[in-house]
Amino acid sequence: MKRNLLLVSMVFKYLAIVAFSCLLAVGISHRLAAAQQPASTTRVASAGEQLAYASSGVFAVETSLVVWRDVSRARDVPVKLYYPPIDATVATPTKFPVVLF
Repeated sequence: MKRNLLLVSMVFKYLAIVAFSCLLAVGISHRLAAAQQPASTTRVASAGEQLAYASSGVFAVETSLVVWRDVSRARDVPVKLYYPPIDATVATPTKFPVVLF
């Protein structure tokens, strides 16, 4: 009789641990799902807005076509550089950020 009572007690403890673990996993998964959803302020730009973004800006831009040589692969890499025009009247050249794709 004592043995059966001990066995029942162990089974209930095991079931309690399993139930708690399941509840914890569900709570964590709901928090992760809520964190991965986009914010309510996020919106997709319309086609008109996307075209406006691609149009020319107010600043002048110069381009230069260059071929860089990748010696380790024995390959030419064509590069098109976009940069602001260089002003010869300025004594100290201005620094600009570099963005590589």
